[in-house]
Amino acid sequence: MISALTVAAFLFAAPATPEPGAPSQQFPDFAACDANRDGKVTKAEFIAALTTDQKKIGERVFAARDANKDGVLSREEFNPPAPK
Repeated sequence: MISALTVAAFLFAAPATPEPGAPSQQFPDFAACDANRDGKVTKAEFIAALTTDQKKIGERVFAARDANKDGVLSREEFNPPAPK
């Protein structure tokens, strides 16, 4: 089971030098996910923008970012402040 802390670490961690051929762990930005340009990202839009490897944890990442649990991500929820 993946904990919320693991998901948070995955969201904010960036490898210093990715290995050649390694899948990217960096998620697409807000604009790339907001397919219909309505200023919010649905779960379907978020998942559709992910790589195959990212889709494995995409639903958990979406749930972790959806602070108010309304089923969509605002720009603020999409780019939460880094943990201190």
